[in-house]
Amino acid sequence: MSLTLITGWQYTQQQTVLGWYHIMWLVIMVVASVLVSFFLGRKHNDKTDRIFVFTMGAILLVFEIYKQIFLSKVRGHFDATLFPFQFCSVPMWVAVVAPLLPWKKVRESMYLFLATCGLLAGLATISYPGGCLRDAYPYITMLIHTMYWHAAMVVLGVYLIVSRRYMTNIKSIIKELGPAILWLVFFVVVANATNIIHYNVKEFDLNFMYISPYGGCEIPVLAYFRSLSPIGEMGFFYWLFFFMYIVAFLLGIAVIWFATYGINCLVRTIKSKKA
Repeated sequence: MSLTLITGWQYTQQQTVLGWYHIMWLVIMVVASVLVSFFLGRKHNDKTDRIFVFTMGAILLVFEIYKQIFLSKVRGHFDATLFPFQFCSVPMWVAVVAPLLPWKKVRESMYLFLATCGLLAGLATISYPGGCLRDAYPYITMLIHTMYWHAAMVVLGVYLIVSRRYMTNIKSIIKELGPAILWLVFFVVVANATNIIHYNVKEFDLNFMYISPYGGCEIPVLAYFRSLSPIGEMGFFYWLFFFMYIVAFLLGIAVIWFATYGINCLVRTIKSKKA
């Protein structure tokens, strides 16, 4: 009997936002973020960072391989739309690749992507995981997969912020956000180019990052802009949606940066008063 059949446990009641299971993972995420930051992150050791980031990415990769095999067995075929190249999936690839790169500047820029965009994606999803809880139903392993996945993105992002001493100086905002934004735009462009090329060759929509001209978008607020353009058309309103998609994430990572900077300033103030 295959592992996927053995682990195909099901539950009868779908989990809900702010239900016990959701709250449990929020607590796990917060506790894990504090622990890894305190015991590992404060050391600011490049070797430790590379090992930790790669380990987190490798665990996600193993989980994702299991997910692909499991769902292929359940559905009887491989579903190309589930290939991990959504916004929450990209950090897995970055976490696996970045620590292995010999180029320090490229590696650092990828760390910045994980500390901003990865953290944003994980935090936004685990804060309101309605769609994830719905899609994971009724399989327990898929439910664990989706909640662990987004919690791990937050833990990894927080760890890198603490370890790399990000967002501690207002003068470093451009230096830190610039590389993250470049990676964000790069992945969005690659995802949409893949969507368009695949649809025109295979006549089948992948809808990576939910920005395909041939698919919908369920992301709050952005879903409204997507609804203004008919599916399959690439007119003004579609490009307006595409533009707003990027702007929304730029605003999100700006909020992450300034919120973290504010926390760092508060911590420094408290320490100085105690001293």
